[in-house]
Amino acid sequence: MNRIKINIIFFLIVAFITGCSSFGTETIFVINGRVPVPKKLGYSQIMDEVEMTNVYDRASILFDSTMSHELSKYSMNPDFYRINDFVGFESINRDSIIQICATNKLDGYIVTVLQFEITLHRLSRKRSDASENVIATMYYFNPNGKLLVHVQYNTYEGETYMDYPKFKESIPDAVNGALTGLFDEIIRSQNVK
Repeated sequence: MNRIKINIIFFLIVAFITGCSSFGTETIFVINGRVPVPKKLGYSQIMDEVEMTNVYDRASILFDSTMSHELSKYSMNPDFYRINDFVGFESINRDSIIQICATNKLDGYIVTVLQFEITLHRLSRKRSDASENVIATMYYFNPNGKLLVHVQYNTYEGETYMDYPKFKESIPDAVNGALTGLFDEIIRSQNVK
């Protein structure tokens, strides 16, 4: 009887720990049918890069290093290609994506928007701390500039931090969570008939 209780507790702990990473992911759009699995992938700078680095000076560096590191885990040849005047999803020039993909022989292109959420927590009369959560929204386009997958990851909903998170933790976590969600959708679409 004791062994059964231990097995149940162990199962619940493992299920809780492995399930946490999917809580923050939200799939907003996926095309009907199969999404081609890319072999060579490009990605843009974060939206409104200047403004993001004004909020946190290492935002762009953390984003770029996390993207190249995480994409290399998927055996991708990730390359960074800048979109000019990228200040929002509506401002994306699809012709720029088509040109970048054609020039560099890319199978797809990822555009990322980061949103910073700073929440001030008052711990006592004289002491307060802030949690710095990030929402990463990723758009995956094919070489023709067509949107294939749109996912979002929120560190507030998906991560369990022991203390209030700082951007140095939450930016890589958000980018990793969004990329995981994106590739989950690509893999899931392979089973569509």
